[in-house]
Amino acid sequence: MSRANMKLVRFFLIAVAVAIGAGVVAGVLVFNPRVQTYVAQRGLASHPEWHTTIGRLSAGWRHVTVRDVRYEEDGAVLSVPQIEAELLVVSAALSDQVNVARLVAKGWTLDLSRQTSTPAAGGSAGRPATTTPAAVTAAFGGVFSRIQLPVDLSLEGVDLEGEVILPELRGRVKVVLRGGGLGAGREGKFEMHANAELKDPAVNAVRAAVALTATMDTPRTLARLTAKLEAEASGTKFPTGVKLNGDAAVSRAAAGESYRTAIVTADRQVLLLQASLPAGAGRLDGTWTADIRDSDLAPFALGRALPDFSLEGAGTFEADVSFVTVRVTGRLAATGNRLEAIMPRLSAMGPVSLRAEFDLARTADVLRVASLQARLDGARPIAVVRSLQAFEWGPQSSALTAAEAGRELFDLVIEGAPLGWAVPFVPELSLSGAGLKGHLVATAHDGGLSLRTKTPLTAAGVSAGWAGRALVQSVDWSLGFSLDQTPQGWQAEIESLTAAAGGTPILRLAGKAGQLRGPQQPMKATGTLRAELPALLAQPGAAGIMALTAGRLAVDFVGSVAAKNEVELKIDLRDLAVGAIGLPRLAAQVRADVAAGGQLAINAPIQIEQDGRKSDLTLIGTLTPGPEGRTIAAELACRQLYVDDVKLLAAMVPDRPAATPEGGATPAPPWTGVQGSVALQLKKVIYSDLFQISDLAGVIRLEAGSITLEGLRAGLGDGGSARLDGAVTFTRAVPGPYGMKVALVVKEFDPAPLFRALNPTQPPTVEGRFNVDSTLAARGASLSALALGAGGDFQLTSRGGTFRGLPVSAAARLEATGTLAAGIARLGSLANAISGKNDKTIENVANKAQAVAELANYWKAIPYDQLSVTLSRDAALNATLKNFTLISPEVRLSGQGQAIHRAGGSLLDDELGMEFQLRARGHHAELLRYVGVLGEPTDELGYAACTLPLKVAGTLGKPDTSELNDQLAAIALEKSGVGDRAMELFNRLRRGKQ
Repeated sequence: MSRANMKLVRFFLIAVAVAIGAGVVAGVLVFNPRVQTYVAQRGLASHPEWHTTIGRLSAGWRHVTVRDVRYEEDGAVLSVPQIEAELLVVSAALSDQVNVARLVAKGWTLDLSRQTSTPAAGGSAGRPATTTPAAVTAAFGGVFSRIQLPVDLSLEGVDLEGEVILPELRGRVKVVLRGGGLGAGREGKFEMHANAELKDPAVNAVRAAVALTATMDTPRTLARLTAKLEAEASGTKFPTGVKLNGDAAVSRAAAGESYRTAIVTADRQVLLLQASLPAGAGRLDGTWTADIRDSDLAPFALGRALPDFSLEGAGTFEADVSFVTVRVTGRLAATGNRLEAIMPRLSAMGPVSLRAEFDLARTADVLRVASLQARLDGARPIAVVRSLQAFEWGPQSSALTAAEAGRELFDLVIEGAPLGWAVPFVPELSLSGAGLKGHLVATAHDGGLSLRTKTPLTAAGVSAGWAGRALVQSVDWSLGFSLDQTPQGWQAEIESLTAAAGGTPILRLAGKAGQLRGPQQPMKATGTLRAELPALLAQPGAAGIMALTAGRLAVDFVGSVAAKNEVELKIDLRDLAVGAIGLPRLAAQVRADVAAGGQLAINAPIQIEQDGRKSDLTLIGTLTPGPEGRTIAAELACRQLYVDDVKLLAAMVPDRPAATPEGGATPAPPWTGVQGSVALQLKKVIYSDLFQISDLAGVIRLEAGSITLEGLRAGLGDGGSARLDGAVTFTRAVPGPYGMKVALVVKEFDPAPLFRALNPTQPPTVEGRFNVDSTLAARGASLSALALGAGGDFQLTSRGGTFRGLPVSAAARLEATGTLAAGIARLGSLANAISGKNDKTIENVANKAQAVAELANYWKAIPYDQLSVTLSRDAALNATLKNFTLISPEVRLSGQGQAIHRAGGSLLDDELGMEFQLRARGHHAELLRYVGVLGEPTDELGYAACTLPLKVAGTLGKPDTSELNDQLAAIALEKSGVGDRAMELFNRLRRGKQ
């Protein structure tokens, strides 16, 4: 009987019970329909599991009428305008005799078009089927022994007529059930006619007639039930019609009960089930044969699509009356195609065939396999399974027993399982490649089952993707594993999982996982992963993650999954390279715990090693989910960190533009959905052997739209310090959504080590202790653009130091000139002695040349008492130098200029354009006056201006003072008059000899 018919019968039984109960109430109270209706409605309301409501109840002495009845379950709705029953209401209430003269219900509708689900057999949605042995025992002990009516029943006439609306609006079925004559010693006869009109033109009409007979030997028991079915379907696919006949009979005699069901078509028997239950035997024995094809059932499927299939087999079955023990034997041959008719996700399976011989039994929750052989094939051979000895297995208890312990129970040979078969069950997955192959065997192990690979599972040329994105391309996989399940728990071991592409190894995984049986027991896992990074990064799913040309990854892991999930990872990245550049080794030991509420706690010490140098970083903190996002509370600390090594590691991460959301919207900032703080405690940050930052500390605070730097402070070099406060903000509506504004204050900072670190081949431009006050601001489309485009003003002041901003390089030429001039001066003294004259001009030649050389040497490294300068940097990274003032006892230097940034270049590549003005007094002024480049007059402090223009060009990395060098050389030669003096000296010597 179909589920819809079962619901219909169930409903009418409920309706009859309600009608009888209402009649009793009417007899006790008054025959008032309002009272009767109220009582009936209250009774139904107290049983919501019946899903039934009524509009009106009227019960008299011999007649009961129920109107506007509605029954609803799982989306199916049965609506009955009116039910009428003729019976002696008072007699039924006061005695055990229920004589129904007539039961009429017409115009009812069973609407199945909105059904939401199909409950499992024996249950309904929201009420699971009972499957315990005790429940089964209560459900069956022989058919007739279970049909024991609580009252003496007779049913003289039934007239039911209505309509069924099929699921998915595939059509409508008109149903008529008429008959009667059921009573003690009589045979009741009933006829049901169903005429279906379907929307599918291939099969647009199905007609079925069922003749039912029921014989009662006593007023409360049945002795025989029979049913004969005649069905016919017609449509464009079957112009002459297709017929299907069936009969079923259940009878009881002194020898016991017997059962027979048969379905036949015009040319053959489709299904035959026969069984008998001898009296007192307590055992049901039967046989089954089947020869079913989709063409047999498709015409009568009421518009529901069926797969192409055939099923042929025969065998026996036996069971005790409680169905605690059931045994099935036989052989089976089946084929199938278009399995998506059953489940759309099975479309990838294509045609399949199955051949099997089996002897299986179930006792309570124990499965016994006496023998089993099965072969599954598709377009190519797929798999063969066979039992090697009899065994019993309890799926719930995991207990397994075998006749011969230690001997193999069964084996499974996989000859080529299509990888695409996995796709229907994971819709986002795409998978292709050669079929899966391998050989698995099972043995009994400590009262449980052990499954292992006799030959590894392999799949060649596998390509996979997820949600349209390619992940793996043409990879060969191999897996050797074992799985042990015992009453104490289970354990799985991956002996070796390897992947290779084109013969090049990619990765290798080995590990174990297991769980003890019992509540709250954690699942634990441990293992190792080894990977060749260039081969791994060549796969589509890892493309662009790292720009490595060499390197190896090793991961050791230990984990536990329970109410609190825990994992420990030892990560080692070594032999890394980008092109010809070798990168540092990176090692980390990460511990992460995930609490039941989702809070993540992490402790991750990291080590970086290069050329004997070791850097360390440790991240400790928590990440807690909440209704407004995740909250971070973390600390980043280190003992020492070499910046150059970190910069090398950063080279393995390629520059990638940020992904733009669909529609061109501005991407959200990286900290979206995260709030909280990260505390910094960096003991020593080393830029080179010449410069380092110490005790870097502060707090980075994350808020809804900004990152705030609070009290970021550090020691600079020897005795210097710095403090940084500011924020990075994000405003989506602004063209440059990222904004930055920070204030930097530096105290007692000597930049000389930093200059040496940036350019070891050149003396530092300035040495001394500086104080710096600065404000930086920027706006950009991304964080990287923000960092590169930061501009602002720097006010630098220093008390005492050395300035090398005028790197004059003419000293050698000037000293050579001075040496020549000194030699001439000595000859001049000789000439004076010969001639008897005393000419001081020739003796002063060396002093003038040496004066220029002395000036050049001084300017190369000017000692100062005070130095101040204002430096402004714009968004284009161009720097303007203004208000430059240098004060020393004898020299005052002022100036201004620019450093123009070259796109793509470093800071040292910026083009210089500087000009200084020098004022001098004392000895320095005398030297300038001596060589003729000191102006008049002097100021109130005695300083006079140098008339020589002091210009610096070139770059920050290589300043160019060639113009000044040439001018100094020219002054030295011009003032010394070496050529003229040499000729005059020669003439004087010649005259003296005469």
